[in-house]
Amino acid sequence: MTAIKALRWLVPAAALGVASCGAVDPRPDFDRAKREIQIATGESQVYDPDGPVLTGAEIEAAFADGLSLAEATRIAVLNHRRLQAGFQLLGVARADFVQAGLLENPTFNFGILFPDAVGRPRWGVDLLGSLSELWQISARKAAARAELEERVLELALQAADLVAQVREVYFRALAARERSTVLKQQMELARETAAAVARQVELGVATRADGGIAESALVSAQAAYQQEKGEECHFLHRLGVLLSLEQDLGSATLSDSLPAMSKNLPPRDALLAAALAHRPDCRSALESVRASEQRLQYEKSRILSLSMGVSGERPEGGSSADQLIGPALAMRLPIFDQNRAKIRRAEFELERRRKEFEAVRAETTQRVLGAYDHWERSLESHEFVSSRLLPQLEQSVGMARRAFELGEVTVLSRLEAERRSLDAKLKWSEVRLASALAVVELDWALGFPANQLPDSTHLQSQLPR
Repeated sequence: MTAIKALRWLVPAAALGVASCGAVDPRPDFDRAKREIQIATGESQVYDPDGPVLTGAEIEAAFADGLSLAEATRIAVLNHRRLQAGFQLLGVARADFVQAGLLENPTFNFGILFPDAVGRPRWGVDLLGSLSELWQISARKAAARAELEERVLELALQAADLVAQVREVYFRALAARERSTVLKQQMELARETAAAVARQVELGVATRADGGIAESALVSAQAAYQQEKGEECHFLHRLGVLLSLEQDLGSATLSDSLPAMSKNLPPRDALLAAALAHRPDCRSALESVRASEQRLQYEKSRILSLSMGVSGERPEGGSSADQLIGPALAMRLPIFDQNRAKIRRAEFELERRRKEFEAVRAETTQRVLGAYDHWERSLESHEFVSSRLLPQLEQSVGMARRAFELGEVTVLSRLEAERRSLDAKLKWSEVRLASALAVVELDWALGFPANQLPDSTHLQSQLPR
């Protein structure tokens, strides 16, 4: 076979091999990311880059009769632009993985020499492909695969953080609304108290100093009410940021109330073990270690570089052969650069990733233990206020009202009892908010809803060797 005929076969074959291996399809990565997000957030509907987007009409319908917490978290995972951008990073990572599995393009060399006298030109042709990639490509692909899995888990963690922030801000907005309602009642009560003291001052029963104190209390109550209304508006705007919406949510209505305290959760040790196995950043750190291990193997394999192919030549006139063809081998000699710097760099990077993995596991352990203890303390406070403090204050207010009706106490005594009752309502709102946030904190520390232990069958990661 002549050199020209050999090239006619080799070049199309190489082109066909490249074309057949270069397709980039991130669909499996999208599906895996959606599954991980569903586990991390407890949401059944998750954004799909290939699916329909959430329309403006659907968003307006969610706000029409008041936005519920379920609607808020649904809008967040479907509409948040940064979360959507994270899916595109999966496409980037998939493209990198496909690229890592491709061989380098072969090198084609052609040269021609013209004689200085009569005679035909001499020409030579070489077609060389990298031989060393045959043992390098597996490590390169393994590193790219680990990095792709790392991107998937980072996206799941981003979604879990987003949902946790939405729940926290939603609850804080609800608590601000409840407190503003109570503070408005306190403001009216302070106004009534100031009027009663003013009458007593006119009758000479109270001093002008007493009247000044009552007026100051009224001004303070008005300021507290206005401040709390501002807090409610602030949290509504923060909610709009988290939902990635452009419309003004300053006057939006929230339809839910602060939730009842979760009293029955799995044991702490079971939750901790599940968090270490399932939390996305723990698994992402593990995949980062694996990627670094493969990157180190790849750098070690690059010390020697070999290329192999075919070489053809037509000698000058007068030769016994018209054309020459045969195998060709090229080797890059590791004289000045033996890749030691990059190998050492990869070793440092691997050790750094291992330490980060250990740090993430330690941080997760402490976060889960701390969040679980916080939940237990919140539960105790919740039960104490609901079972002892509130009933006692309600009883005191009832007694004060009856005594006032019978003429046994003054109006100021009744108003003071009413004030203590409103203070208790504020305390109750604070306790319920703290209880709700304790569950949000625990869910975030676990990486999944505390009342939904995930199934371990989808896990493929193992602890690093």
